[in-house]
Amino acid sequence: MSLTIHLGEQRYNYYFIFLSIFGRMSQVDTTSTIFGRKLSNGVLLGIILLITLTCLFPTLQNDWVNWDDDSYVLRNQIVQSLAVENISAMFTSPHQVGLYHPLTLFSLAVDYHFWETDAFGFHLTNLLLHLLNTCLVFVFFKKINSSQTVAFFAALLFGIHPMHVESVAWISARKDVLYTFFFMLSIISYLYYSRKSEKRKIFWYTCAVIGFACSLLSKSLAFTLPLVLVLLDYLNKRSFSPSYILDKLPFFLLTSVALVMTKYGQQASDSMLELAEYPLHKTVFLGSYNAVAYSFKALMPVNLSIFHPFPFIGGVKISLLMYASVLPLIVGFYFLYRSFKKSRAVFFGIAFFLITIGPVLQVIPFGKAISSERYTYVPYIGLFYLIAMGIQSLLKKSEESKQVMRFLIPSIVGLWVLFLGVQSHRQSKVWRNSETLWTQSIERYPNNYWAYLSRGTYRVDQHDLDGALKDLNKSIALYPTAQAFYERGRMYEQLADLTQASEDYSRSILMDPNYAKPYLNQGILFARGGDMEKAATNFAKAIELDDNYALAHFNLGMVYKQKGENKNALNAFTKAIQLEPNNPLFLRNRGVLNNTLTNYNAAITDFERAMPLEPNSGEPYLLRSMSYFHQGKIEAALNDAKTASTMGVMLPEDYLEELRSAD
Repeated sequence: MSLTIHLGEQRYNYYFIFLSIFGRMSQVDTTSTIFGRKLSNGVLLGIILLITLTCLFPTLQNDWVNWDDDSYVLRNQIVQSLAVENISAMFTSPHQVGLYHPLTLFSLAVDYHFWETDAFGFHLTNLLLHLLNTCLVFVFFKKINSSQTVAFFAALLFGIHPMHVESVAWISARKDVLYTFFFMLSIISYLYYSRKSEKRKIFWYTCAVIGFACSLLSKSLAFTLPLVLVLLDYLNKRSFSPSYILDKLPFFLLTSVALVMTKYGQQASDSMLELAEYPLHKTVFLGSYNAVAYSFKALMPVNLSIFHPFPFIGGVKISLLMYASVLPLIVGFYFLYRSFKKSRAVFFGIAFFLITIGPVLQVIPFGKAISSERYTYVPYIGLFYLIAMGIQSLLKKSEESKQVMRFLIPSIVGLWVLFLGVQSHRQSKVWRNSETLWTQSIERYPNNYWAYLSRGTYRVDQHDLDGALKDLNKSIALYPTAQAFYERGRMYEQLADLTQASEDYSRSILMDPNYAKPYLNQGILFARGGDMEKAATNFAKAIELDDNYALAHFNLGMVYKQKGENKNALNAFTKAIQLEPNNPLFLRNRGVLNNTLTNYNAAITDFERAMPLEPNSGEPYLLRSMSYFHQGKIEAALNDAKTASTMGVMLPEDYLEELRSAD
């Protein structure tokens, strides 16, 4: 299938990039066999995708989790509209712990446009991207002249490995599956470009550069790609020439830009830990420990968890196991050195893993976790290459061995692959919701204060107050934090124990004076008690700490309205709506205030914006009816009043009398 263009006497064929990359996939590879048969690449890829889909299908039934999903999507106004100003903001400012990934945000915004808060659509996109990535991994290994057996097992492991479940099942890990998609497109395009016989070098080189740029715009961790390209040149025995260096320059330039943006973004956040507390001569052992642990889990993925906490709180405490991890790492580097000249394939696999996993080994610690399973999503491609070559070697030996080994070796390989698939299927179900997710983490790490805090927060939201109290008390007992006291304060509010709630908010503020949320909640308690001055002070403090805190602006507006400062109230409501334009509560209250200020047209606009946001509520119709009444539009007012009544709203008797008198 091609698009043919005639220019004079010449004929040029332009193929879509996907058709080129996946071209001739149905042909039979006659250079090797798998399962004792010669199967087409298309059939093998179909088998891989079917198995992967079976293992990860439970992810489509999962809900949102309270590990970034709320701030990434559910409360992130920037992804809740495809308006030009939102798309512009995605590309002009860092988001989420100082990270810059506008294409990821754009993909989430597209999902939100079609699915809104239905988690199924987001999970479906993640799964489809993972299936595409699995296809690209298969194509990649075929393009570096791997046998069918190696390409099949490497891609299958990529598709079903339990360590990859986190990147697929977690909506907020969209950046992993998306950056990998462009990452693989880029290196495959580079492989086409670097072929001596290739005539469309400019086309493929352009695709490689654009793919890399898109990968960086999805997640900055893609910056390792230029080094992978150097590895590919080494693997393919590309002769050294000026073009060898020149064609890498755009990639390294893009990497430099991405690293600068990442640095500034992280400096604006608190994601980087204090280096004085984590000196290099100690954290290097964290790196070696993680490198060995990630390598081991490629073969035996156990102790899976959303959160692997640092084995210490406050200062680095290196365990004997971390010190000992240097030994296998040294062995690994020895094999890397020996394989440089003896086996390009082995060197490529080990170096690919080390280069791509290196930035996340926690030699420079960041975040709250010592390791994360999603970090292996790309790096494991290198290890899967080595494992697949090992499997191929074992299967060949089994064919040459006695009858027992012919059965035993394939059986062991099959059982191991089955184990991986079952583990992935189970882990996919663990991501069902925040309860199941954090329960697994607590089972793995019984003294993990963060897991108790996260599960307790979820239980507060689900009104499981007994469970929430146990979890939050446990979290505070293990390691008291401002957030834990804040969440327990919310829980006490639900129990109507406002005194205890206020005390916990005060403790939260005392522990972290720069934490905005307890100021807001305590301000609401002051307002409920009639102390508007203290309430206003708290709301103003919350805004000072976080000017994008929409609820703080709204509640400050409510205080102004209560005090009769209507213009100040209008300004506060308007600021809240600018931050959360789809919040019907904000719109309705500004509409009511506009009615008070006789801004009837503005009020009607607010109520009309609120109507589609709460389609089952008749209140906006009643409020618009009142606006029409004040404008003398009696028929319109009556129609809206009737609509509100049919939707279950009790109409005020005095307003009904006014309508009847005016009709």
